[in-house]
Amino acid sequence: MSSAKIRFSNFRILRAVLLVTTQKDLGPTIGLSQPDISQIEREKKEISNYLARKIEKSYSLPDGWMDRDNASLKLTAEEFEFIGSLRRLSDEIRERLSNLMDEIGKSGARRNG
Repeated sequence: MSSAKIRFSNFRILRAVLLVTTQKDLGPTIGLSQPDISQIEREKKEISNYLARKIEKSYSLPDGWMDRDNASLKLTAEEFEFIGSLRRLSDEIRERLSNLMDEIGKSGARRNG
């Protein structure tokens, strides 16, 4: 699959994961108008490197997420809701939660390693 097709696919996945129901709601977060988002979804407008990185940063995605094949990403309804709940948390709370999860991961690695 071409890098352009992967980005288009990931853009659709991202909309599904974030439960963004309208193109207009998504636009302000990534700095695009509704017509621009419509063109991206119809694969009439490319997702530039700049826009791909901006999307990743805006939604706290790992670097390069827009460029890898995420088509196998499958989430349950509960996981979708959980992700939506995380998105509604303040930046401070998200940062604390992220740090806590990092510590839990390190603790588990020390026990298993």
